[in-house]
Amino acid sequence: SMDDTRTSVGSSRVSSTTEERRQVTVIFCEIDGLGDMSNSLDAEDLLELGEQYRAVWQQQIERFGGTAGPYADGALYGYFGYPIAHEHDARRALSCGVAIRSAIDTLVKSAADAGITKPSVRIGVNTGSAIVGQQSGVIQVHGNTASVAARLAEHSADGSVVVSGATFRIAGHHFDYTALGHLNLRGFTGAVPLYEVVA
Repeated sequence: SMDDTRTSVGSSRVSSTTEERRQVTVIFCEIDGLGDMSNSLDAEDLLELGEQYRAVWQQQIERFGGTAGPYADGALYGYFGYPIAHEHDARRALSCGVAIRSAIDTLVKSAADAGITKPSVRIGVNTGSAIVGQQSGVIQVHGNTASVAARLAEHSADGSVVVSGATFRIAGHHFDYTALGHLNLRGFTGAVPLYEVVA
């Protein structure tokens, strides 16, 4: 079930810190097309390009006070509200999403100039209550808050930052949005409203 979704691999039985329930805003970025580039790039160049995306991600997450999570196969997580909580974490996450979109867009353009196939980059942001902890230094987020952020990214257009109704309610008046309707997600009663951040 979605309640069992975790953002990192590993047993939850052994934990180096006590797990606790916290409100967190999860930002998820999906980079599609890196695998398709294996036809036009050698393994070393492909690895370097993936590392450039990861570096931009980590830099921007930390710039806005969040914590970068694991990176695997073009999927990147970031967390606001854990392990360090700030005032306006949801707003920080959205500002971060906009900054990442801009920074990655610059990377994509330079890759295109070099004749490399353009990957698609989509970002989803969701806020909710989650059981959080750390295991061997890796942040664990249990529950559906992280998986909803990933689903939002899956249902967004290339280059967009899409947020859930929960994040919109908290950080709404600080950004301009386009309402995208609702998304039905398994495990939820009622549809999740979606908004795209336009500025």
